[in-house]
Amino acid sequence: MIRLNKNKLFLKGYKNLIPGTKIFDRYDPFMIGQTPYFFKKGKGSYSWDIDNNKYLDFHMSLGSIILGYSHDKVNYSAKKQLLKGMTFSLMNDLEIETAKKMIKMIPSAEMVRFGKNGSDVLAAGVRLARYVTKRDKVISCGWHGIHDWSLANTSRNYGIPNEIKKLSLKFEFNNIESLHNLIKKNKNEVACIVMDLCAKYYPKKGFLNEVKKIAKKNKIILIFDEIITGFRLHPGGAQKYFGVTPDLSCFGKGLANGFPLSALVGKKRYMRRANDLFYSLTFAGESISLAAGSTALDIYNDLKLSKELENKGNYLINKLQKAIDENSLTDNIRIYGMPCRPIIEIKHYSKNLSIKKTLSLNLIKDFAKKKILYNGSIFICKTHTFKQLNYMSLIFKEVLEKNKKYFK
Repeated sequence: MIRLNKNKLFLKGYKNLIPGTKIFDRYDPFMIGQTPYFFKKGKGSYSWDIDNNKYLDFHMSLGSIILGYSHDKVNYSAKKQLLKGMTFSLMNDLEIETAKKMIKMIPSAEMVRFGKNGSDVLAAGVRLARYVTKRDKVISCGWHGIHDWSLANTSRNYGIPNEIKKLSLKFEFNNIESLHNLIKKNKNEVACIVMDLCAKYYPKKGFLNEVKKIAKKNKIILIFDEIITGFRLHPGGAQKYFGVTPDLSCFGKGLANGFPLSALVGKKRYMRRANDLFYSLTFAGESISLAAGSTALDIYNDLKLSKELENKGNYLINKLQKAIDENSLTDNIRIYGMPCRPIIEIKHYSKNLSIKKTLSLNLIKDFAKKKILYNGSIFICKTHTFKQLNYMSLIFKEVLEKNKKYFK
């Protein structure tokens, strides 16, 4: 049994001071008194809450950790730079060093601009596309951060002007006809297509090439969102893995293994014009995160790492699927996504939508009781061991058996 006395006390004060949480926009999906809220440290694949409970972590700070928490080499570089200074009046040499490494690794990277999070550089990429094309509309699929154009046509579009909603269009991943139809209806009005490559689903054969072909034919800037996929599937990102090079790309999350760093990269003919835009962030060239990022890139630039993540992910997926099969729940639960980031989904219940939420929350709660931090997505990191993966699958089987009655 986990004790959460400090967690409960801190949360009471937190809710009176801060609306929502650091990484979620509301207090769900974690549950007051039943799952942890506040953490004080992490090391490898473990994290500790303020009540000193130790958790096997598959959340990995929403995917910003690839090498494991508090990686020794990355931390050493950050500490070394801290003694020299964190931020300066003008640029520092670490920007050049880190940019050169990204250009060498990533197919679409000919020039680089740094930011602090994925939303920063995605906003910059869209603004650049609008400037270059002299068009306003954005076509996207998937989740692309907190900005108005991204959230305009979602269920969480409160506070976004209707005029913005008219400029933001959504197409269905792996459905090329949905993209064709949008472009046909909005001919010569679309500035860019923004998409992730396989944050949830793998692209169908030929789909990405067809998207690129359509973009080129209609003089639309193609932007790949590699915030999640970057450095996991391949050192050169998902674009290298699938062999399709966009005009611009955005990287973040794991770029500096947990340190706040993101990057907009792209072809010179577009990136040179970024200098005309107002893209000025006080901490965009912050040197500690750049030092951490430079070291992390050295480690990422080895195909063995992405292969290791893939192998571990496939191993866990097979174990989890076996548990689902043994409990005859294949019609109720599915596992999908990249091996390095498998997603467990409770399938839709048409008669009672609350059942899906109840089951999803039960999984989170029951995993927490067994000292596993989980939230639907499973981010595999380098320090996860096969022993830990076996433990995860064993607890998953127990959790399914406990909640099996809800599936009837």
